[in-house]
Amino acid sequence: MHPAGPFLIPHESTRDTQINGYYIPAKTRVFIDTHGLGRNTKIWNNLDEFRPERHLPNDDITRVEISHGPDFKILPFSAGKRKCSGAPLGVKLVLMALARLFHCYDWSPPDGVRHEDIGTNEVYGMTMPKATPLMAVAKPRLPAHLYH
Repeated sequence: MHPAGPFLIPHESTRDTQINGYYIPAKTRVFIDTHGLGRNTKIWNNLDEFRPERHLPNDDITRVEISHGPDFKILPFSAGKRKCSGAPLGVKLVLMALARLFHCYDWSPPDGVRHEDIGTNEVYGMTMPKATPLMAVAKPRLPAHLYH
């Protein structure tokens, strides 16, 4: 997963509180490290391998829940009272767009590039672009008249 940035929008505690044994004084700014969540070796195995099947719901150990329970694995839409109200729509739109791209095209790396040469590293900063842009060749699978 490639988050847009390493941290979620900061939040500030309104009063002294304690969370999981950690004391947080009032007026403390709290940042959630989404980059670190996606690379937590206690949750995810073989972080450097591209294995999208790890997110499929057939394995309770590695299942990713977007509905936020007590064990956060990824936070694509934040969490709590201020989480994105458009999350269900966003998930459906992304899935539909990906389904169309995968249904309509066969994908391959550009000539001379092997699958194992495709990098997944990011440039760490306020935003997190890929260090090397992803390049892919899309070859139409369907007759041309179906694309118009």
